Amino acid sequence: MTTQAPLLPATLVDRSEARRVSAAEKLEDVRRDELGQFFTPAPIANLLAGMFDPSEGALRLLDAGAGVGSLTAALVARAGLEQWPASVDAHVVEVDQDLLPTLTETMHECEAALPRLSSQIHGGDFIEWGCEQLGLGLFAGESTRFELAILNPPYRKLNTASRERRLLAEVGIQATNLYSAFVALALRLLAPHGQLVAITPRSFCNGPYFKAFRREMFATSALRRIHVFDSRNKAFRDSEVLQENVIVHLVKGDNQGDVVIASSDGSGEESVSERRVPFSSVVHPGDANCFIHVIPDEADSGVAARIGSLANGLGGINVSVSTGRVVDFRARDHLRMNAAHDTVPLLYPLHLRDGRVQWPAPNGRKAKQTRSSLAKLPSSYCCPLGTMCSSSGSHPRRSAAASSPLSSRQTTSELTGSASRTTSTSCITATLGFLQISLGGSRPTSTQQSWTCSSASSTAIPRSMPLTCAP
Repeated sequence: MTTQAPLLPATLVDRSEARRVSAAEKLEDVRRDELGQFFTPAPIANLLAGMFDPSEGALRLLDAGAGVGSLTAALVARAGLEQWPASVDAHVVEVDQDLLPTLTETMHECEAALPRLSSQIHGGDFIEWGCEQLGLGLFAGESTRFELAILNPPYRKLNTASRERRLLAEVGIQATNLYSAFVALALRLLAPHGQLVAITPRSFCNGPYFKAFRREMFATSALRRIHVFDSRNKAFRDSEVLQENVIVHLVKGDNQGDVVIASSDGSGEESVSERRVPFSSVVHPGDANCFIHVIPDEADSGVAARIGSLANGLGGINVSVSTGRVVDFRARDHLRMNAAHDTVPLLYPLHLRDGRVQWPAPNGRKAKQTRSSLAKLPSSYCCPLGTMCSSSGSHPRRSAAASSPLSSRQTTSELTGSASRTTSTSCITATLGFLQISLGGSRPTSTQQSWTCSSASSTAIPRSMPLTCAP
């Protein structure tokens, strides 16, 4: 009687990739949006699998939102190729019942490729399953704690009143998106010194919505590595995903040391550049928000250092910034090529040239205006950069965005970032990168060429706005 030879690692990954392509072709857009499903291409799966530190002994592996099993297959292939001495007990969780037969095929092939592997498929919602494991308390036992977790979690916002938010709240997890909920749950389910590698959107790195997630992540785990992509449309190119993604490698309960920041083009098949930096340059000491600063190369590091040397941050001058109010491709009905009484300038990177802003751009084909009502802000003030600012303190709250009517007058003037010579003391200065923008309640005197926002409805909005860079 002959025994079947173990499946070669490369063959395992190839077969898993064929199943992924087939499943993706069958997946309808409505279903994809409902579940937030974006299957992991083989090159990206191999990239994730390659980030783990080799392990020995008995390992329990968690693959949450497993899809067709691409990530597990990539990790099993690596373990077989490198001849890890560990036995692996894989737990894969997938909510899409249509994928379970395909996932089962992949897991059978994983067992054939790595005889020391056993697998369990949990056909259900990972949020429910994970919260149930955490809720078992003393009855959970060691069987629900994992040494390895590999994830490409679904990307979908969680409504405040959703069932998922309620389940997460019961175990003390705050999450606004499925992907952060998956990572937070997986971290909770890790054993001490367990490793997690996940590919997610980059949005968790900053902003208030992910503050609780970041704080828990750094309170419980050490960030070993973070990988960024130069392109937004290559990692999941066959799904036509336009998304800034990062891959993180976390180790639960370890002491935080230096962080490896890696970068590549985006397909997963090209070379990777790396630099090792102190953790303090990634998360600044004393930052209660735990913002994550990812600077992949020395050139960008120099830019960040120069920005950091500026005398004031926005908070120091009582200015806050909000982004995302005007997303052009989601608001096409509000865009205009020509000025009207209810429109304001709409600026893009193409308007930034040699440290100056030129608007409108010669031969520019993008919309030049957006309706001021789109920003849903008071119409007294505007910010030509399309950034939303507000002053606080003794003066009334002022919002600056795409929100001030245009007049027919044309002016060309410079922004110097100084309010000292204006005729009103209500001007404030906003430092945005290297550009200092003077916002105020009156027009400047002739002794200073400075463009300011005015409360007068007849404010002239310059059609060509050169900006001087702050030193």
